[in-house]
Amino acid sequence: MANKKPNIGLEDLLISHLTSPNYIKDEAELKKVCQGAGFMPETDRYAVVVVNVERWSSVFSTEAEWLEITKHHFFLLRNMLHEILNRENVSVEAEKDYQMVCLVNLRQTWQDFRRDQEAALGGMMEVLETEFDVSVTISVSQEVLGIAALPEAYVQARDGLFYNNYLEKDAQIIFYEDLNDGTRMPMIRSDLMLLDKKLITRLQLGDVDGVKYVLHEMIDREFFEGSPTVKILRIRLGGLCCRILDVIGEFKEQLGDEVYYALNPGPRIAEAGTISELTNNLDEILDAVARHKNAAAQEPKPQWVDKMAVYIDDHYTDENLGLTEVSAAFGITPSYATRVFKQYTGRGIYETIQHVRLSAAKSLMGSDKTMKQIAKMVGYTSFLSMNRAFKKYEGATPSQFRGQ
Repeated sequence: MANKKPNIGLEDLLISHLTSPNYIKDEAELKKVCQGAGFMPETDRYAVVVVNVERWSSVFSTEAEWLEITKHHFFLLRNMLHEILNRENVSVEAEKDYQMVCLVNLRQTWQDFRRDQEAALGGMMEVLETEFDVSVTISVSQEVLGIAALPEAYVQARDGLFYNNYLEKDAQIIFYEDLNDGTRMPMIRSDLMLLDKKLITRLQLGDVDGVKYVLHEMIDREFFEGSPTVKILRIRLGGLCCRILDVIGEFKEQLGDEVYYALNPGPRIAEAGTISELTNNLDEILDAVARHKNAAAQEPKPQWVDKMAVYIDDHYTDENLGLTEVSAAFGITPSYATRVFKQYTGRGIYETIQHVRLSAAKSLMGSDKTMKQIAKMVGYTSFLSMNRAFKKYEGATPSQFRGQ
């Protein structure tokens, strides 16, 4: 039975209600609400798909300009997603909190849904990138039973996007269940206790650089030596941010209220949007503390900094090359490596890899190679990844750059 296209005027309201944890829980009442809006579920199995339209600050100069452009993006997305998701299942789509949210009533088995949608949504993303210059990231919840479970599925899909963004992963289609497999082991409690003892010792000695080193070791152990599961990420991140703020607070009396509050540690740590932003803000705050204590003697430039730059130049075509791989090649912890590397080069390790790849891609633009061939040649896993990197770091798509 074909799914009746929901009334456009009711779509946003329907999805707002069905993804709210405070809405009615009675399945019969929920089905009446769905039917009233033209969404006709046929089974008791559901999933939520959330699509985030990427925003590059170098492309959109003002908030008003971005909002105006995204109106067209969301109209386009709504129609494309409805067509794709309703080929084998039943869905309704609407905008919520500047994202496209799709509620999918599953006719297919979960395995078939995953297989078919990964391929179909991947194809849609390529069309959006190449034909409409729109970059999106898509997150898919687990399968849930009953309409009343849709708020839980919505949170799962949102958490998948948060995980991908905070840990600066390059996944374009995220399945929530993949972020909870047993290979993602967080730091165990005994490890944390040992590091906390080291931290306390450094604090007692007033060793700001030592404090910074131990905090970076905590970050490395938690986020780089085996990624945490998506369920644990927010919990451990909250605990780590509280510990960092406690540590910074230990210096408050020495700094005085005026200096301490000028550093604005609370928002800068708690509201960091990525792991790089967290570590950069942490370093800037502790460096300011060290300067205030007249203890900010800059360490000499390590020999490995230049060697690391050469290593990146030699290995950038390896699509698996990243912060963890580069730092491991020199036996250095990732957060310490990227901090010192950035201190002397002006870029972090991840940004340097992107810069080298983009420079190589630009040098190939005058050849007869296709964009997909160039992307593979310079180390990107796909043309979409290269396209996003061009937007983020160059403010233009590869095609626009080639046409200049």
